[in-house]
Amino acid sequence: SKPTHGFCQISFLSSPTTSAATNHFRRPHFPTTFVATMLLSLLAAVAVSGLHQKEAMNLTSDVSVMKQQQPCQYMEVVTEFEDHSHKEEQKCELLTSDGFQFGEHLIIKNALLSSQDVGKWIFHPEAEIVNGVIDFKGMEPKFVPAPELSEVQNTLMNPKHLAGAFKAGVTGTKTVLAIRVTATDSSTSASASQISDDVYGNGRDPFNLASGYATCSTNKLLFRAYNGTTSTGVRITNGVTDISISRTARGQSMNSIESTVLSAAATRLGTLRTQFDYVMLCLPAGVTGGIAYAYIGGYVSVYNDNWCRWPSAQMHELGHNLRLAHSGEGTQQYADQTGMMGFSYSQDDGPVMCFNGPKLWQLGWYTDATLTSSNWNGRLISLCDYTRRGSSLIVVKINPEYYVSFNRAAGCTRGTVEARNQVVVHRYVGTGYSQSYLLAKLSAGGTFSVGGVPVRVNSINLSASPAYADVTIGSGSTPTKYPTMFSEASTDEDN
Repeated sequence: SKPTHGFCQISFLSSPTTSAATNHFRRPHFPTTFVATMLLSLLAAVAVSGLHQKEAMNLTSDVSVMKQQQPCQYMEVVTEFEDHSHKEEQKCELLTSDGFQFGEHLIIKNALLSSQDVGKWIFHPEAEIVNGVIDFKGMEPKFVPAPELSEVQNTLMNPKHLAGAFKAGVTGTKTVLAIRVTATDSSTSASASQISDDVYGNGRDPFNLASGYATCSTNKLLFRAYNGTTSTGVRITNGVTDISISRTARGQSMNSIESTVLSAAATRLGTLRTQFDYVMLCLPAGVTGGIAYAYIGGYVSVYNDNWCRWPSAQMHELGHNLRLAHSGEGTQQYADQTGMMGFSYSQDDGPVMCFNGPKLWQLGWYTDATLTSSNWNGRLISLCDYTRRGSSLIVVKINPEYYVSFNRAAGCTRGTVEARNQVVVHRYVGTGYSQSYLLAKLSAGGTFSVGGVPVRVNSINLSASPAYADVTIGSGSTPTKYPTMFSEASTDEDN
């Protein structure tokens, strides 16, 4: 299938995009005392019912403004469209703050923020909240360290989402909940059982979110279907639940439907981010505004109908939750097709591939099979052969920002679309959320220089077990090797 742009990332924004949102406060022209009384009554009703203020206060005249009262958590979003255009937004997630229910996302306007601030708690007493927007009026928000947050917020939040904990390198077993949505005029095309199979496998689907991350991490990161009873007494099996919303979906923006679904889900299931590690929203057919997006370092990813079922979309968006940025080539942000953070594909069971060298370095799954050196000679192997690597490496980093790896087209990366069975060189600046770029694709005898350091591919042996590329970096002075580990584990046959 034709690769399709369609993912959301935290981006480096200079001027945030704003959009219309459902009104939080609307006020008729009544005396101030009457208005205050009315608003207090409505707020009390919201607290009792557990509904969002924006849904409860369905008034129709002038919009009322309130000052920010509690910190919110900073996020940035880029939604990609099938025509390769994109929309950029800065957002802030409210938890127990400002009178809104847990999980409310406000669009940020006129704030002095950068991508380095993602995941931080921000606050300014003069910031105004109105009509789904928090306006900082060009003021620099104050950053609130996690220890200064209220005890209630620290108790409610999953520790991995606290400011300062937005890191990749995630390991362990994580629970995932997929939400199938029914609106008054449309519903998610796939059934709950289909979604469960396409996300978790359930012994039938051969390639999906769960199997992809398990094989790419050598079982270091496992996504599992949530099975259990929520805090509100709702029983969930096989990691999928149905949520109904009392509004139309066709022709409506994904952002708008997302907000409604999160509100309805919180009402029916209780606080989401304390019960599930990750939440996937499978929106109804007919919504507009892109094909998928996710919150970097967050726990929510959002999909336009069937994109919820396709593994490249699933792994890409959860990759954003893990703080992975896009993988580009040349001037195109998504064009690196050696891994899942590039283009997306409308395929049910493919392409079977993992992540490029910089992403693997960032994730930290293979620290004992990576090395930083400008003078090295040795063998590079596929991550799929990690358990029988001997003294071979998976990624070599050339300081300060270049990464060399072997893009094997076999095993867990047998479907890699680009640079199959070649040595690849990437550039990735920094240690956190940052775009990577594919610079070179080298066959046997190929050379490429980065920062004055030559990279030479001496040979590539696909018949060996495991297959390898013999590579020389710089002068080829091999540093002292780390302790090695051997295994009898087998891998797929060469493709």
